[in-house]
Amino acid sequence: MVWTYTSKSKAAKISENIARTEAENYTRSITGNYQSALDEYKKYSVSIDYYEKQAVPESDLIIEQATRAYRTGEMDYLDYVLNLNRALAIRQNYLDAVNSYNQTIISIEYITGKIF
Repeated sequence: MVWTYTSKSKAAKISENIARTEAENYTRSITGNYQSALDEYKKYSVSIDYYEKQAVPESDLIIEQATRAYRTGEMDYLDYVLNLNRALAIRQNYLDAVNSYNQTIISIEYITGKIF
């Protein structure tokens, strides 16, 4: 009977060690995911700042100048459309950055348990 309690005790200790190891691995995984999400958050924040301060105003200027040049006949239709396409691509990239930024915030809130 003594060996039964000893075996059960050893099995319990092994189960405890397994649970502790799994918890540590899970904590490392969550910490890594959280750090990655924070890095992405910083990256997209810088990107959005660039788009809002420089790229989007430049795209507005491209549209304005191309429209003016097309209306006065200084630019043909093909060049006008190419300029508009370039300006709209800048705006699309900005919207993609905003979307990625928002998705990253959602990930951070999920990891930290702030999802409602």
